Amino acid sequence: CSIVNELDKTTESGHSFKMIDRTANAHRIKFLDALSGAEIGKTYKISAWVQLPSDTSYAVHLGVYKDSGEFVESGSEANLTANTWTKITWEYTHNNSDIKHVGVESKNPGNATGDVPKIIYIDDITITEVAKTE
Repeated sequence: CSIVNELDKTTESGHSFKMIDRTANAHRIKFLDALSGAEIGKTYKISAWVQLPSDTSYAVHLGVYKDSGEFVESGSEANLTANTWTKITWEYTHNNSDIKHVGVESKNPGNATGDVPKIIYIDDITITEVAKTE
């Protein structure tokens, strides 16, 4: 993964993350310690803009991970089409202090090493606390 200036959702002249050379579902990007300040019992809205530069469509989702790298839970899934920024949003309730990382991945159901997008761009990742309504 690298930070590139090829694509940018917000200004079209900034930067985004670029995942390259993906060959398996487990090839994902994790934003380390993104939830390290999260409080147990609180709900957070996690969102990211994602784009594929290919001619095919894939489902991409957000997930949370423990420090050990263990996948814990995934949120909203979005079907992406080529060359279009798509926003993925997920409301996640933080109930485990071992969960510290947020990830983006694309899975091909039932096929661990099959057809996956080789390149994924990610931009404008946000994590905000959801206000409690009473």
